[in-house]
Amino acid sequence: MRKFIPVLLLGFTLLAAAVEVEAGRQVAEGNTQADEAQIKDRAKLFYQDLLKNDRIAALELVATDSKNQFLNNRYAGLMDFRVVGVAVEPTGDKATVRVIRVTLVPRVSQPFDFEVIDTWQRSNGQWYLVLPPPGELNTPFGKIKLDKDNSKDNPDLDALKQKIQQHYKNVDPEQYVRALQKVIVNSDASGAKPPDKQPAQPSPSTQDDNHKPQT
Repeated sequence: MRKFIPVLLLGFTLLAAAVEVEAGRQVAEGNTQADEAQIKDRAKLFYQDLLKNDRIAALELVATDSKNQFLNNRYAGLMDFRVVGVAVEPTGDKATVRVIRVTLVPRVSQPFDFEVIDTWQRSNGQWYLVLPPPGELNTPFGKIKLDKDNSKDNPDLDALKQKIQQHYKNVDPEQYVRALQKVIVNSDASGAKPPDKQPAQPSPSTQDDNHKPQT
């Protein structure tokens, strides 16, 4: 009997450890699900604010380091959106959100559906949107940057087109990339050319003095 006591103790120890691990896993899963639900709600709220043109409300959902950039972004042509996926990183402080933006692109007759990957981070117990650098979009196929030089010899762009072609069998990757670049151009106002100065107009007092009716 004494020989079996250590075995029984070992068995109880392993069982207790297994129960503790399972309980920890369930707690972690519950926390992740709660975070995913919160992030999804805040992502929806952000895009709803954009559609309502309530940029002040949308700004409250943007991370501190991205606020100035958000004020320069225009999100031109945005007509609708769909949040299609949320993934919280193992650290629990960052997450990615897959969003399909329905956007009207210049010189494209139909609204253009394209998927982007937004980054969200936790700060003081709440989740905030982190914007990519100006002139850049994160997509499921990789990052796409505004090619200011219009260079055709871009290996990153070629790899992106191949991924698009594999994912969308009936979509021309060239047109898809061009549409994405138009979205970037119309969304990034930081490099927009300032309006031409208007010629100075004579002041009303000068006009009145020079054009007084004769009495």
